[in-house]
Amino acid sequence: NISNFTGLNFEVSLAEDDSNDGDEDWDDSPADNNFLHIDYLIDGGGFQNLIHVEGDALGNTNGTPRLDTDFDGVGDGTELTDVFQAFNASIPDTGSVMDIRIRINLEDGDEDIAFDNLMLGGFDANGVIFKYYDADPSLGTANLLAGPTTLPYDPATTPTNSPQTVYVTVCAANGC
Repeated sequence: NISNFTGLNFEVSLAEDDSNDGDEDWDDSPADNNFLHIDYLIDGGGFQNLIHVEGDALGNTNGTPRLDTDFDGVGDGTELTDVFQAFNASIPDTGSVMDIRIRINLEDGDEDIAFDNLMLGGFDANGVIFKYYDADPSLGTANLLAGPTTLPYDPATTPTNSPQTVYVTVCAANGC
């Protein structure tokens, strides 16, 4: 449910391992087009491009998987490596319900992709409430320094010893 959220953002960590012969092996030929497509749909509308990875070997085989920055079917952006990298994309639309679709086409040997840490974030249009504590409130021994408030807490305005550790809890304005 994305009701009341603005500034939506999607993030995913991606990696791809080289084949045994050192080639990337992502094909971009009409007969064998390798890809990872992550798309979104809001409130039953059509799917929109979000993050696409394609081979960079236009019309050939054994290309390198890269971010497809203009969604034209050719990898032209950041190269995927065997080390996870975070990729994110803003979602300009909003609504009530969102679907995320992940499509992968890797059909030959030595073609692979790994993904992790899929996250959807945004800002609650109703605002958020902050509470600031002098200790971890989950342990039950914390003293409330400030809040509940929608304002930031400035430790410089509170008499205390330095250094100061501040624990923050965040709740939606309509409840935690």
